[in-house]
Amino acid sequence: MSLDVSGCYGAPDAPLVIPHRAGAGLATENTVRAARRSLALGHRYLETDARTTRDGVVVAFHDRTVGRLAGAGGAISALTWDEVQRLRFRDGTRVARLDALLTAWPGVRWAIDIKDPLTLPALLDVLRSTGATRRVCLAGTRDRWLAAARDGLGEGLATALGWESIGRLLGWGRFRPPGHGPSYVHVPYPLVRGGGARRVVARARDAGLRTVVWGLDDPSAMHRLLDAGVDGLISDRADVLREVMVARGAWAPTGPRAGAQRVGLDPQAGERVVGRSALPQRAGSDPQAGERAVGRPTLPQRAGLDPQVAGSGVGTTGSGAVTLDGPAGALRAARS
Repeated sequence: MSLDVSGCYGAPDAPLVIPHRAGAGLATENTVRAARRSLALGHRYLETDARTTRDGVVVAFHDRTVGRLAGAGGAISALTWDEVQRLRFRDGTRVARLDALLTAWPGVRWAIDIKDPLTLPALLDVLRSTGATRRVCLAGTRDRWLAAARDGLGEGLATALGWESIGRLLGWGRFRPPGHGPSYVHVPYPLVRGGGARRVVARARDAGLRTVVWGLDDPSAMHRLLDAGVDGLISDRADVLREVMVARGAWAPTGPRAGAQRVGLDPQAGERVVGRSALPQRAGSDPQAGERAVGRPTLPQRAGLDPQVAGSGVGTTGSGAVTLDGPAGALRAARS
């Protein structure tokens, strides 16, 4: 039994709270372990990245190369799936196929960041074959990538404003709504850290967009942004997101078995899928993996440190550096 999804991505949920890279603050980013721990807390949405192997398999992976996480050289696009699936991260986890993630948790909704245009055809095939189009929001650097995706999959696909257009939306140039009809704008936290969130939200709403801020782990900052009217948050810390929403009386966790995987469908092709339910759990226990998860933080975790593997050198994402490029106001988000 899977989560009852009413309508497309984002409807009727507000605000959206989305673990970044499937929950990078609780396990190695974009892995099955990270997803399981986020879902065990009751999350209904996850964010991930899409890249393609040399033989056309779409994987949930952020970086161009595998070195940061696997300690080995090589670009994802230069490796076959057989080579990629043999890689191990420092905590024993490994790269997950996107189609298997979408199939294993058929009730979960995903924000997927397209990392390069060559991934797009294979990604569209995955969304068609898994029937996941209506529960996905695609994001990416270029609006033309997202327009191609919308043309290929139809209006049931939700999209976010391309990175190249965010600066113009926020006032650094003339903004024209792109042709793919985005529903969301994903704003890096550094752009609203010092205030101005209400102005950003107002400009987005004038353009028919819902504002989702990403790259923050501090609960106080989350509360301030929600008070300012943002429509969603994306954070490495799935546990902090949950606690903020609980404190606001706005936590709407999954149903009793919403996080359960279908038996036999293993995104890592090496771990047995547990058919157990994922009831919302207190941070600190992980019913899916039987391992201790991260408890409530007293202070925001330092960017770059994964508390699950402290001392091993496995890093999480951080918020990255954000710069504005010249008078055209093109926004560049350097996400490490």
